[in-house]
Amino acid sequence: ALTFVHSEPQPQREAPIHDSADGDELAPPIRIIEAAQIQGGAEQNEGTAINVLARTNHKLKLALATDAIAYLVDVYLGAQAAGAGIARNPTDAGLMMFAQ
Repeated sequence: ALTFVHSEPQPQREAPIHDSADGDELAPPIRIIEAAQIQGGAEQNEGTAINVLARTNHKLKLALATDAIAYLVDVYLGAQAAGAGIARNPTDAGLMMFAQ
């Protein structure tokens, strides 16, 4: 014979968005990586953006290869981005997701 046990559904708890173990601080906001430079030619901008993303790669410990960094510069700031109308600076969260 089967015995059925009825239990009330448990209320859903939202996970707190905290950065520290004691729960005092909120998580830091998403940062925009200022890779694009206003002045200078396209090649200078691309070189500067690659350097900025390379430093960000090292700082955030993303382990992106140099060809991946060049690809990201093209996607966010290069001809590919301009053609799609999405030219903008990347965010730290976007770079972390790509690195995954």
